[in-house]
Amino acid sequence: MKAILIDPWQRSLETIELPGGYDVVALEALYKLVGEEGFDAAYIMPGESIIVGDHSALCNPPLPSYSVEGYKHRLYGKGVVIGYNRYGKERSTRLSVDQLSKLVSFD
Repeated sequence: MKAILIDPWQRSLETIELPGGYDVVALEALYKLVGEEGFDAAYIMPGESIIVGDHSALCNPPLPSYSVEGYKHRLYGKGVVIGYNRYGKERSTRLSVDQLSKLVSFD
């Protein structure tokens, strides 16, 4: 499944391939990418969400952060953008790195 990795340390976005589903392989891939053993999802726009580490916003010192236009909260640490359908099931993102780069601001 196509996804986009946001790396605030490198201030970069890149297209990646993720295993789909909710099995151990898929979950471990997300844990590794966000650097935690738990994660949260935030809906950044209709049909698109971002997966971030569950405690990324609580780190001391703070992790590098970024914002996504249209989403009112700052996001901390690495994020993985994936799509979802009208039933809430994950799917490949429909965004390109170029489209998303116009919406992401790093601090």
